[in-house]
Amino acid sequence: MHDGGESRAIALCQCRISTPAAHNSNAMPDWSYHTVLRPAARLLPAGKVRPLVLSSLATIARLPGGGAFIHFLGHMDPPAVLGRSPVGLGGGLDPEGVALQAFERFGFGAIELNQPDAVNGRAPRVRILSAGGNTATRRSRASSPREILAELDSGAQLVLVDSGFIEGGPALAKRTNEALAGRLDQPHNARPAWRLGWPYIALLGAGMAIAGLVVLAVGLTRVTLPYDESFLGLNHDAIAALNPQLLSFMKHDRVTLAGTMVSLGVFYGALGVFGMRRGWLWARSATIASGAVGFASLFLFLGFHYVDPLHVTIAVVLFPLFLAGVILPTEERWPPSLDLDNDRVWRAGLWGQLYVIGLGAGLIVAGLTIATVGVTGVFVWSDLQFLSTTSEALSRANSHIVPLIAHDRAGFGGALASDGVCVLLIGLWGFRRGEAWIWWTLLLAGSAGFLGGVYAHVAVGYLEFGHLLPVAISGAVFIAALALAAPYLLARRRVVS
Repeated sequence: MHDGGESRAIALCQCRISTPAAHNSNAMPDWSYHTVLRPAARLLPAGKVRPLVLSSLATIARLPGGGAFIHFLGHMDPPAVLGRSPVGLGGGLDPEGVALQAFERFGFGAIELNQPDAVNGRAPRVRILSAGGNTATRRSRASSPREILAELDSGAQLVLVDSGFIEGGPALAKRTNEALAGRLDQPHNARPAWRLGWPYIALLGAGMAIAGLVVLAVGLTRVTLPYDESFLGLNHDAIAALNPQLLSFMKHDRVTLAGTMVSLGVFYGALGVFGMRRGWLWARSATIASGAVGFASLFLFLGFHYVDPLHVTIAVVLFPLFLAGVILPTEERWPPSLDLDNDRVWRAGLWGQLYVIGLGAGLIVAGLTIATVGVTGVFVWSDLQFLSTTSEALSRANSHIVPLIAHDRAGFGGALASDGVCVLLIGLWGFRRGEAWIWWTLLLAGSAGFLGGVYAHVAVGYLEFGHLLPVAISGAVFIAALALAAPYLLARRRVVS
């Protein structure tokens, strides 16, 4: 929608580009922009950065699903309770609208262009303003939510940013919008808890954690259950006689799986109680994505001609809770925001966020790789070295032993990928100053997963360097992420106007 004449009646604060550094923009959210991309852009000739960035943004937005990808990375749409955002993009950054379809996904309520008539409906999410057509302009270099809020509090109805957008980062409008939403009266939840989704996701988390503890108890004691032995046609001692390391290897698989299941339980419980119950819609989306991966991985068992009664029972009990939790509503609410300043704590938090996102992506890749190995070759080289045998030799000894191990591997891979989705989406969507539950959830869930994996390998003596190297790297990234993010996430929550 065009707005030329009407814009003259709007009080504006317009932040103009005045330095070459202002050209260092990028599509990615603050966690990659301030940590990696903007420093890297400074190495390029200043005159080439802006055209490259704008053309890249335009290309991404034009691709099938490009707008959805931008939304996935940042969830930057203005809160529904706010309506149209009072933060706009000034004409100094992209005056010709090269990347208009990308910038409309950045949470702005308006975008200023030199020739608004040429837009032809390409950006239905925002109001298009004519550059230079605004008479009530107060110039500013606002680059933080606090500075933009001060302009709005002093009478501006719309704040246009461009150089401030470069300094503050791609999420500047999002952070300001959330601060504004937090100032509004929040809807009172009149529904009883049982008619909302969060209690069922909390129960899903409790059930998953309990199931993980059951699997842990099995892995620390007998390792195999009666139905495992029935499938193999062997008792416990006969299984041990097939290969002296076989039960230790299965223990390593099952204890690792148990730690991952407890980790998932912590994530789901926290997403339900501290996320969905408090009105964070992203927590529901994260639960849907993780649960879809986890429950879908159960179908990997169909290729093994082996139905595990424990896993089936867990699925039958937990899947209805998952469905109820994501079908029943989550009512959006916005707490008062602490995330108003671009200070050192915020910048350190961005590094912590980057590490969490990297860790989540790594866990997803590792889980999918393990699941793929489980349904194809079953073993990697170090597994066979630990067992001092070959897959063919195990199959000759008992035709069902390899399918049983494959079942364990595929199940663990699916659970690990599901766990990684939680980590990734919490990193992408959940980082806000003062959200201490995010930090504690990552600490508890991550500790359960890592301790289970480390103990499983140490207890059975499976200490091959290459096999444990990814675990060591992930652990180092995990510790660094928590250390960097702690001051940001654990900031004291207080009402800030």
